[in-house]
Amino acid sequence: FFLATKALLALYAAYQGEEVHLTALQALVILIHLVIFCPLVLGMISLFFWQLGISTQNMTTIEASIRRKAKREAKKQGKRYKWPYSFRPARNMVLFYGPNPRSWLLPVIPPTLGDGIHFTMVHGKLQIFCYGSLSLRLL
Repeated sequence: FFLATKALLALYAAYQGEEVHLTALQALVILIHLVIFCPLVLGMISLFFWQLGISTQNMTTIEASIRRKAKREAKKQGKRYKWPYSFRPARNMVLFYGPNPRSWLLPVIPPTLGDGIHFTMVHGKLQIFCYGSLSLRLL
C-alpha cells in the first residue's frame, strides 16, 4: 500500500509539471494499476449499474435474457411485449431487495416476501416456475 501511495503521489507530481524520478518498482506499481486495476474497476461499475437497472424492472440476469427473446418474438408477430412482473421502479426495488432500504447495499438474507415459487404479477395472477423443464405456467 505504501509503494502504491508513493507511486501515485509521484504520478501526481509529474502531472503538476515537477520533475519526478521513479524507481523500477514504483513504475511497475503504476503499470499494474493502469493495466489491471482500472479496467477491473470500470467493469465492476458497469456491472453494478446494469444490475441496478434490471432490478428496477424486477428481473434477474436470466430473466433479462428471457425478456429480450420474448420482445423479439412479439416484434416479429407485430405485437408489443410487457414484462408481467414489472411494477413501478420503487415497488420493484422493494420486491427485489426487501422492505428495508438500509439493507439494500448489503443484501445478506432479507426477510422473504413470498415462498420463492409464487410471484405476484402486474395483473394479480400467480405464476409458477418449473425448474426442471424451464416452463412457466399461469394459474
